[in-house]
Amino acid sequence: MNQARLTALALALCLARAAAAGSLLSPEVAANPPFVVGVNYPWYQEAGQHYYGQSFGGLTEARKHTIASQLDEIAGTGVRAIRIWTLAAGGPWLDLTTPLPASTIEDLRWFIRAAHQRGMGVMPSIWDFYLNKTHRPLIEDAAARAKLISLYVEPLVRALSAEPGLLAWDLCNEPEWMVRWVPWGKPGDARGPGSDQGRPPGAPDHRWPDVGPGHSLSAIRAFLSPQIEAIHRAGGRVTIGAVSPWTVRLWKGMGLDEYHVHFYPPDATAFLGDAQYFVLPAVKRLGLDRPCTLAEFAPNGRHTHLVEILKMVRDRGYAGAWAWAYFGVGFPEDMTHPFSFRAREADFRAFTQSTR
Repeated sequence: MNQARLTALALALCLARAAAAGSLLSPEVAANPPFVVGVNYPWYQEAGQHYYGQSFGGLTEARKHTIASQLDEIAGTGVRAIRIWTLAAGGPWLDLTTPLPASTIEDLRWFIRAAHQRGMGVMPSIWDFYLNKTHRPLIEDAAARAKLISLYVEPLVRALSAEPGLLAWDLCNEPEWMVRWVPWGKPGDARGPGSDQGRPPGAPDHRWPDVGPGHSLSAIRAFLSPQIEAIHRAGGRVTIGAVSPWTVRLWKGMGLDEYHVHFYPPDATAFLGDAQYFVLPAVKRLGLDRPCTLAEFAPNGRHTHLVEILKMVRDRGYAGAWAWAYFGVGFPEDMTHPFSFRAREADFRAFTQSTR
């Protein structure tokens, strides 16, 4: 890749970060912020093994070579943002006495730099809702939370905050699944994660299997808020990966630098093709005070035209659209599955080339 192209890609990433932060570099940039196409790369997959960030701290040269070739493939589609998992549900080091291994930070630094060299920015997702299964007691323990921040969150963010390829931190993937119950606000769907307020008699305690009993919404906000403050202190920007556009309101007023939402139309609507995206609300309807990215969506739905869907997402005011996921599902990948990014690489390339 020549120096002129690297410079242009670096400028595009800077503009995307500035737009998300609300920086007015010029009236033209403010009026027309870049629409960032991204992909979730939530695990390193090899021979059927999914690592979900567990490989950070143990990347071999062989794995790095494979990941580098996959980054080349992703960059070739015009994707400019990658979301990855890091600490996820915690490793054996998460005993509140053992510091985060330095090798974890260095492997993540390697990944961010490798992506940046190819013109892509990286958003690491720190925790996953499965933390509620593996370490549930620490979520409502203020003393444990302080150690979580000092041993893991602040060192991770501080060590990497100066990396030019780092977009921001996704503090937690879909924390709603750690919460007991609240109406989503989506027409026709009165169930969902959130607080106990208004919970009908007999409503299920939790909708996601195998995660453990939920907490009150106030408890989860109390778990997340100090970490948001810590990320800011350490020089980072931060968001939260909301499970849907209708639950992102749960995370307002917490000092987030941007909002991220996920959207998966119900399987029953798959035959509708592009029309299943008609229920995706425009960003202006969400009442947010920062830009909003569609950070997860299935790129390979039946009877859908991906270029048209990306245009629809852009026209509804989202700052970007990030596909779930690079590996799809299974090994070898099921290229017919709705999650298969690789089945639609030509469409991603057509869209990104048309918007240059």
